Amino acid sequence: MDLKYIYQIATVLWFVVLFSSCLNNNQGVESGELSGNAQIYTINISSSKDADRVLTRTKFTIDQLENKIYNKETLPYLFSIDSIKLSITGNENYQFGKVVLYLKDKDTSYVWNQKDSVSFKRLAAIETQAANGKTTKKYEFTANIYQSDPYVLNWTGITENYLPVSTEEQKTVVFNSKFFSYIKSGSTVKVFTSSSEDGKTWVESSITGLPATIDFNSITAINDTGNAMVYAQNADKSIYKSTNGLNWSKVASGIQVEAIYGQLPTSSGEFKILAVVKESGVLKYASTKDLNSFITLNEVANNIPVKNFSSVSFENPEVFSTKYIITAGGTDSDGAAINNVFLLQERGGEIKVHDSKSLSFNIQNSRIFAYDSNLYLLTTETAGNKFYISENYTVTWKAAGANQVLPEEFTTRTGASVITDSNNYIWIFGGKSTNNIQIKDVWRGRLNKFTL
Repeated sequence: MDLKYIYQIATVLWFVVLFSSCLNNNQGVESGELSGNAQIYTINISSSKDADRVLTRTKFTIDQLENKIYNKETLPYLFSIDSIKLSITGNENYQFGKVVLYLKDKDTSYVWNQKDSVSFKRLAAIETQAANGKTTKKYEFTANIYQSDPYVLNWTGITENYLPVSTEEQKTVVFNSKFFSYIKSGSTVKVFTSSSEDGKTWVESSITGLPATIDFNSITAINDTGNAMVYAQNADKSIYKSTNGLNWSKVASGIQVEAIYGQLPTSSGEFKILAVVKESGVLKYASTKDLNSFITLNEVANNIPVKNFSSVSFENPEVFSTKYIITAGGTDSDGAAINNVFLLQERGGEIKVHDSKSLSFNIQNSRIFAYDSNLYLLTTETAGNKFYISENYTVTWKAAGANQVLPEEFTTRTGASVITDSNNYIWIFGGKSTNNIQIKDVWRGRLNKFTL
């Protein structure tokens, strides 16, 4: 026989065998063969007593390898719901043969009809039986609930005197994993450094090139990879820069810089610093990579702060359009005090400004910072320092509750340096007392939720 025909016949036979094999694999479904798969694929929990629909919004993870069901996002403090509606599903082609629920107290268990309500507090495990009546799989069930108030701010006094010399001005920044505390002592500038995880042990380092006429409030650290630099504005509106925080040089741009707002979050991810420059006598926003060359943008309104303000870069990775620099307090170009919070955003080749309107509480010499996905203001009132919090990008502000007050030993101050770190700590350095004396202590706080 011709080899060509032998090859064709062999090919046909191979396809027949393959097709037959596929049919055999599917025979279980068509012939009514019952599944041996006991895995839970989805779980949904709800309760008519859960007015805030906390359980409905909470995702419970099914760990097939460890045989566990649990919630990664911890439920609210002392969350208490007894009766729940439980819904579990397995392979879409089969129903579970049986479901057994195990309860915490007295090691009791019972066969659940998959309809009746279930005790949320007592549920310890769920055991499913496959449709074949043989295979079973038991999942340990854990509902993680905060047992102590997660929003308590716990404070620790790190040191009471980290600056061993007389001090008239002070600004602390974090740069290259170190705290740099710049101070004016007499007619000279000094710098003390500490590990960004320590804050207690400080070492004076030699500093060169930075004049004592700088505006200490303007000292800005940029920690962006490839663009790391510390900048400072001098009294004559010139700029000084340093790649290591110690050795400084003047930026020879010839541009009069009125304000440095900080690193500007952009939709493109392009690195930019936002500043205000004076061009032909007019104040304009300007973007720059190095405070040497600038791209001038639109004009700055009269009520925008250009001196003595506090600012923070803020973006929400879950909301694409939430990319701002936010300023608080300060004075405008005429020296008038501003009691507003402004959101500055790059859009359409210019800086758009969103105004929070004048606030009902004083924010002069306050400090704005981002923490726990919210915005905080450290303010100074007659009774002492107080936190205000905004959960909606400065639209509204509320005074922090009793669980987020500063300790009694915390001396009332203005103009402190506030830094938040990757370990969810808030650091507060110095500031000036109500009688204008430089304070030299360091405090560190963290929400309870980050230690539980």
